[in-house]
Amino acid sequence: MSPELRQLNELLKTLPPDQRLAILTQVTSISMRSGPIPSAEEIEKYADVIPDAGDRIMRMAEKAQDAAIDERKADRKLAFRGQSSGTILAVILLIIGVLTLYMSWDPWVARIIFGVLFLQVLYYFIKSPNPQKPKRP
Repeated sequence: MSPELRQLNELLKTLPPDQRLAILTQVTSISMRSGPIPSAEEIEKYADVIPDAGDRIMRMAEKAQDAAIDERKADRKLAFRGQSSGTILAVILLIIGVLTLYMSWDPWVARIIFGVLFLQVLYYFIKSPNPQKPKRP
């Protein structure tokens, strides 16, 4: 708590309850924070109720961070698996298409195979996620 707020709090304690209520309805205070860790003042208040609250809050924040890292790793692994299977399928279709043309089978079969290959590659180019730009502090 800032010195000004402490001074205001002491001043309010000296006033009668009806005047204190009138002043408090006029004063608005907003406190905001971002992230999993509360402010030091809040941790001190928690520590008054639960002795090891600060350690528990820090462990909870560390676990949340570890879970987010694991989730990103799993997403990357899944994306790599999808890209690998798509590449393998494209290579197989390319080989089948070339063999179809080389062995002089019906050219329509090769055209269909190359068309499917083209549509598959086009789909992956359109569907591929855009790299996220790093956020500036």
